[in-house]
Amino acid sequence: MGKSRNVPIEKSELEIIFENIQEFRGEHSVLLIAALRDGLTEIKKYSASNKYLSRYYHYPKLNYHSNGMPYLSNSLISDPIEYRGCFGSHSDGKIDSDEITSFNDLVAFIRSRPHLANVMLPGYLKNNPKLDKLDIELDKLHIVGDIKNAIELYIHTYNDFEFSESKLVKS
Repeated sequence: MGKSRNVPIEKSELEIIFENIQEFRGEHSVLLIAALRDGLTEIKKYSASNKYLSRYYHYPKLNYHSNGMPYLSNSLISDPIEYRGCFGSHSDGKIDSDEITSFNDLVAFIRSRPHLANVMLPGYLKNNPKLDKLDIELDKLHIVGDIKNAIELYIHTYNDFEFSESKLVKS
């Protein structure tokens, strides 16, 4: 038999990326959970105030024919509420995400860690001189948009405004 050789295995680009951000995982999770919790609390208050809640337009619904074959349909009257629509400006009577401290903490955390920002932000936001000229914090819009998407998903998945970390743990 031949001798086995210890040949170094090259790491993939993806493995290197995840090694670079692994150290931030714990703190990022804590900050994201705080943002989810605060966002859910604000949406619960907004919803209880009987203000207008917009609905998705033509939200797809999975149905099944009598033979078991699936098909998609949509309806104009039973579409789910789009909770992201609760966010806006105070002048519009909506939740101002700029005033939610945990949202700003998560944005600051990601901005202060280039490896993490490099992974979490889309390519067009990185080193783009055209965007640098704009007076818009596109990175913040993207990060806060992700928080709002997570809140939306949480509400529609668990049908609840109360955050429970145990719901996020896979069994």
